[in-house]
Amino acid sequence: MLPLYIDSDTIIRLDQNQNPTDEEFVNDATVTFTLQDADGVDVAGAVDVSMDYVAASDGRYEGLLQDTVDIGVPGTEFDLLVLIVSARTDFRKIRCVAGYRGVR
Repeated sequence: MLPLYIDSDTIIRLDQNQNPTDEEFVNDATVTFTLQDADGVDVAGAVDVSMDYVAASDGRYEGLLQDTVDIGVPGTEFDLLVLIVSARTDFRKIRCVAGYRGVR
């Protein structure tokens, strides 16, 4: 599961985004993410968050989940929904879990 850090900014990264038909890296997409709780409800402050292309990275996109977004207590699970729109549209659903950065 992808970690989401309580009371800390979390970089959400999509690496090596490729077109499945020709395996070429997609460097010109519009990419957004939305975080949903276990009930499928959008989390306030984490809806349609833009993910920017990282220059010369071969398909890497990054977005920021702000430290102000309430992700509850350690162990709380979420779904991260990533929408990728370019010459074709793609979708990813990634399971996440809240926790503290480092040891507490």
